Amino acid sequence: MSRFFCGVVMFSLFKRLKPYRWTIVLTLFLILIQTLCELLLPTLMAQIIDKGIVNGDQGSILGFGVQMLVTAVVDSACAIGAAYFSSRVSLGFGRDLRSAVFNKVESFSLHEFEKFGTSTLITRSTNDVVQIQTFSLQVLRMMVMAPLMSLGGLAMALGLDPELSLVLLAGMPLLALTISWVARRGMKYFRQMQTKLDQLNRVLRENLLGVRVIRAFHRESTVQEKFRKANEDLAETAFRAMRIMAALMPAMMLLMSLSSIAIVWFGGWRIVSGQLQVGSMM
Repeated sequence: MSRFFCGVVMFSLFKRLKPYRWTIVLTLFLILIQTLCELLLPTLMAQIIDKGIVNGDQGSILGFGVQMLVTAVVDSACAIGAAYFSSRVSLGFGRDLRSAVFNKVESFSLHEFEKFGTSTLITRSTNDVVQIQTFSLQVLRMMVMAPLMSLGGLAMALGLDPELSLVLLAGMPLLALTISWVARRGMKYFRQMQTKLDQLNRVLRENLLGVRVIRAFHRESTVQEKFRKANEDLAETAFRAMRIMAALMPAMMLLMSLSSIAIVWFGGWRIVSGQLQVGSMM
């Protein structure tokens, strides 16, 4: 039920992206061109090695080199354009969402204010909107580009050498399991961080609003201790979440390095037997 509710909430949020639909389409188109260019570059490098360097053909090296230069320029231009337009969509979406949250909070009754709490409403209007804004930016860029790059790269690898591509296919389930494990562990702490951030904001708000009373009754040390505990509690949870997320990149690099070693190992045998060219293995 909670997953279904989260899905409904996310769908209602992303309905607010409708005013930016053409900008999103342009961004996705630029990301598609960028991905194709990045997939084309290794293929051109393979052609330089197989047809130019191996055969000593300077014309092929120059021709494919010019193609690589043009592809790299188009790649960079599309990357800059995609970053610019996706940032515009993300910032506009955050602005609209923040305005909608503020207008909704203004319509709350006193009972609803007491139910949610001022600190929670402040967190939802500031930190949570920034998180959703950042997430929308990642969706427009990385979460669209990554599947295209993965599927396109795998398709091109299968086209070059289906047998050697089995090494990549063998590593993908391990990579997926690693990402899934880190995501499950990390999300638990990120949810706790939201709750503890609310607590920290509540303590901070109480201290700022009641500063005269605190000073009048000399309660500075008590208030400082209360804030210190809330701050350390949030920091400890954040450290746990970051430690788990920090393990993701080394694990991915290890799996990719092992895949590269396996490709060189099996590819070397295929090159010796004349079944594969050096450029294709690269």
